Amino acid sequence: MMDITEFYRLFCLATSKRDGKRELPGHLCVELEFLYFLVFKELQARIDDDLKFLERYLLAQKDFLNRHPVQWVQKFCDSLCNLADIPFYNLLARINAIFITYELELITSRVKLFLREK
Repeated sequence: MMDITEFYRLFCLATSKRDGKRELPGHLCVELEFLYFLVFKELQARIDDDLKFLERYLLAQKDFLNRHPVQWVQKFCDSLCNLADIPFYNLLARINAIFITYELELITSRVKLFLREK
């Protein structure tokens, strides 16, 4: 499996340092921010009508989701739901799990559609 930091490096990105400490590359917030970056770049490619980069960013989203957040977010969110005493955090965990699952389904269908139209 490709290391998560290698995904970031492929797009000339790295986690930042705060107070001398580097952010954890596998932290949920960092992974979601990277996913945002890929979606943003996909949108730029669509606006520019750049099919080469559009394909690259669509496939990167699907690959990244499959290899990283999908592998652990559901279990993490289930654990958080079991431990959370505050309903807000319980709901937030459920929303995150649903979002990751839905995002993978959505990007998978968009990749299939793109490849069919190509």
